[in-house]
Amino acid sequence: MNRMYGPSRASRVYLLLASLLLPLPSAGQEAPKGTLEPIPDAGRPAPAELGYAHPLYRPYEQPPKLLQTAQAENFEMRAQLTLAVRVDETGKVTEILPVEPPLRGLGAAASVLSPRWTFEPAKKDGLPVRTWGSVVLDLDIAMERASFTSFTFRAVEKNDPTLRIVREYEGDLWILRYPREIQPKDGNAISVEDVDFLPQPKKTPWKFDATRLRSRFYALVKVTPEGTVARVVPVGDSVESAIVKWVRVLAAKWKVSPAVSAGTPVESWMYLETAIEFDLTRAKERGIRTLQKNLKAIPEG
Repeated sequence: MNRMYGPSRASRVYLLLASLLLPLPSAGQEAPKGTLEPIPDAGRPAPAELGYAHPLYRPYEQPPKLLQTAQAENFEMRAQLTLAVRVDETGKVTEILPVEPPLRGLGAAASVLSPRWTFEPAKKDGLPVRTWGSVVLDLDIAMERASFTSFTFRAVEKNDPTLRIVREYEGDLWILRYPREIQPKDGNAISVEDVDFLPQPKKTPWKFDATRLRSRFYALVKVTPEGTVARVVPVGDSVESAIVKWVRVLAAKWKVSPAVSAGTPVESWMYLETAIEFDLTRAKERGIRTLQKNLKAIPEG
């Protein structure tokens, strides 16, 4: 999950971090267009290459440090589980795929429901057609008996790899990353965005059994000079949105000894890497709705 990238992609990630979190340094910026570049002097030694340093690294007299042992607490929240549902011309559901589930365990529970679900089929020009419908289950979930099985929380170090920031979206805006057409094509299936009438849930029983789950989480954490957590920025290749919300609630209660520079407490960034185990004891359905947006595809970005 925490892989390092090749030079070109790493540089893009570096700039993304810098643009989001810090002002870009003047050193190393490209010269303005039209500026004449100096001709190298063959008689002078080449300048020394600057070594890599994480863009959030700062040398401190005293680095920030967590003052207490982090404890995981029970957590309840409202979550949305979005599904791509393959519905044939008769309304039979032949496959269900979770789309960026808030918890991977919820996606696994949904993927086995297809034999029990039926829909009114989608229609195009008055005739039933095959499509991939988009369905949202509104759930109340509860996570209990949680514990951190591993926990690293330290100041960002100079040689830490520059990891990809996970982009977060307001509301349902994340679905706009998905293209209009089904990818890969599925025979004569029509994109749900092109049907005249959406497939409508007819029988959609939702059954969830309590289960023990384990999640890993990686983030950059901004600490104020007062020793409180101001931001938790998830990093890596993917994220479970429910875990992000949970960790943010927990982090707001952490007490941190702030970094000290020139004898004064200063703002700092820390790296968080943790594994958390918990019982997903409840995932109660509160409602179901359909969207006229194709989600059976590879998202952009």
